[in-house]
Amino acid sequence: MISVSAPSTTVVLCVLAAGLATAFFGIHLFTRWGSARARARLRRRHPLGDTPTATRRVRRAAIGWTTLGTLLCLACAAALVVTYDPQKTRFEARDPYRSCGDVTLAQGQELKTRATREIACLRRALDRDRTAELKVTSLTVEGDQVREYYRITPHRALEIYTDSTDDRFSDGTWTYFGCDDPAWTPEPSCSR
Repeated sequence: MISVSAPSTTVVLCVLAAGLATAFFGIHLFTRWGSARARARLRRRHPLGDTPTATRRVRRAAIGWTTLGTLLCLACAAALVVTYDPQKTRFEARDPYRSCGDVTLAQGQELKTRATREIACLRRALDRDRTAELKVTSLTVEGDQVREYYRITPHRALEIYTDSTDDRFSDGTWTYFGCDDPAWTPEPSCSR
């Protein structure tokens, strides 16, 4: 199976800038001043003596540059729309909280048996009206990693972010779930 990663935002924005510059150059060739300069340059290089031929060449170049620039801009806009994940953006913009640790679960291992100290840290934060965050990495049946982030907010709420981007057999997105009154059975959860 071939895995293609999404282009980085920086690359997409750079190509978008190039597309805008190309489109503006093409539009510039449509203006009276731009087309006159282009025709004069063309006549200096190739003394055609035929102004209609130079005009046609400049017009074709203007259409070509404008079309190329527009296509680049549309491709970049599509890439930005397709790769945008609102839950990931929300997670990345979160306030940093005190860490309760980072737990890695083996396949089939449960959080309540592996991370009792870390769960107690979250519980203490909730009881003391403090913030805390716990990162849990688990494996799917196929061996892909899924990361969950349990967060206790200043308002005594539980937030759960799940990063499934490395799970080949999922939708490959982030999910978010939160509640104001978390349950502890014995691991943190929200009644869904």
